[in-house]
Amino acid sequence: MITTKKDNQCWQILREQRRGKGMGTSKGYIAPTTVKWSQAKRAVGTYLKNKDSGSRTNAVGRFAEAMRDNVGAGMSSSFQSSAANLLGFAQSVASGGLNNALRDIGREDLIGKNTDEIWTELMHDFTNAGASTEDALAADALSLALDNLQIEELNQLGALSPETLLKEMLKEYIISFFDFTFEERISKGITPQEKEARLDDIHNYIRYTLDVELNLEQIKTVDFLHLDGAKVVQSALDDAIAVFIRYYGEV
Repeated sequence: MITTKKDNQCWQILREQRRGKGMGTSKGYIAPTTVKWSQAKRAVGTYLKNKDSGSRTNAVGRFAEAMRDNVGAGMSSSFQSSAANLLGFAQSVASGGLNNALRDIGREDLIGKNTDEIWTELMHDFTNAGASTEDALAADALSLALDNLQIEELNQLGALSPETLLKEMLKEYIISFFDFTFEERISKGITPQEKEARLDDIHNYIRYTLDVELNLEQIKTVDFLHLDGAKVVQSALDDAIAVFIRYYGEV
């Protein structure tokens, strides 16, 4: 699998949390305090107590409601830009190969480098080197999406449909956002194995629900090389969040 060696603290924390190492949130992270985030925290607490599918659906739905406000306030702009950059790069690989794709973004210096070196540099470029929490969340989503899709070499990006790649990035971004907000609360007073089981339950629900309910057929013809891809990603993220709000409303 593609690996990275970024040394940004936020990015490393996110990666290690998602790999089950149980690190807490970054010291620089301030949990949201709005009414909707408070409701989301209470819903997560109810899920931790009941451990049933209904409370899980409510927890993710309340989280999605609060997350929608963040997206509306522009707090997902890093992910939108990063995902659009990767989608455009993948389209460029599909049309002209990896080397031409690197030339198109002005990174001829990476031609001939190994996959890990190229991907590390692209991640730095696409996600502002993980400089902020939002950049780190975006980096986590992009990297884990390629892990999930079993991309071993970057020329394989050319064989991916844009809707497949975008859906995978959306799933991982929403999961990363959830983990970074609630991982410390979920892990309090339980064993690492219990924490991992709880997070897996949430992760699997998010992935399965978006696999079944999120339709991205409309982006098949989007030209991410020449259009404002970030707006397309934002629209898809809005649709993904709406899926969980709709399910929460039905419980």
